[in-house]
Amino acid sequence: MDRAVAQLLTNSKDVAKTAMDTLTKIAENIIHRPKEEKFKRLKKSNAAVCRTLLDVPGGVACLVALGFTEGTHEGEPAWCAPGDSRGFDLLIDGKARLAQELERLWETPVDTSRPAQGPGGIEGMLLQALQDPASLRRLLQNPMVAQMARANPDMVETALQSPGAQAALEQNPEMRQQLEALLGRPLGLGAALPVATTETSPEPFGAQLDQLQEMGFSDRAVCLTALQSASGDLEMALAMLVPS
Repeated sequence: MDRAVAQLLTNSKDVAKTAMDTLTKIAENIIHRPKEEKFKRLKKSNAAVCRTLLDVPGGVACLVALGFTEGTHEGEPAWCAPGDSRGFDLLIDGKARLAQELERLWETPVDTSRPAQGPGGIEGMLLQALQDPASLRRLLQNPMVAQMARANPDMVETALQSPGAQAALEQNPEMRQQLEALLGRPLGLGAALPVATTETSPEPFGAQLDQLQEMGFSDRAVCLTALQSASGDLEMALAMLVPS
């Protein structure tokens, strides 16, 4: 895995980051949802998988290091996840190595230009960012903050219960929409504010959603928001899902 990661890191930072994030999500889905067969196959015909992983120097090497082997699925060439206990252990170890390297790539300098005031943690950051939509957008573009928010939606909503945060969201509905797009669901805060609906029937962008899910992006609501913002462009949506 070390040699495969080193090869992957010969790409630009953004390309390596996208590939590692995709690999990590694929491994996490297999590890945490072992009974769901759909996560154990990567079709070689998936254009997004090819562009972000298979055609990237080091991408295939990382798949092999994770225990994937070439095979077929539903009559199509595919990369297949390991099916035995030894291979599963290899997948876990490889995922941990990728996550470690990905964390380094995600490191972003912290803005220390302002003195620390008020509550700390995510609550303090959100309260400072709710000054205006541009400040909130800059905060949410920090990949570590975005990852923390997605992993702890209840914490985000708790942080937004303060009167100041409620007032800011009421005065600037676009900030509420930014947060809801990040979390992939409406905020459960006080009285409902007008929110543009994103649901249609049948489900829009179904093919693109399936491809993103196959790559490990399993939150369809978040993926749908990205696809809508990108007007259905899969590569543009993927760039939104993997912040730079």
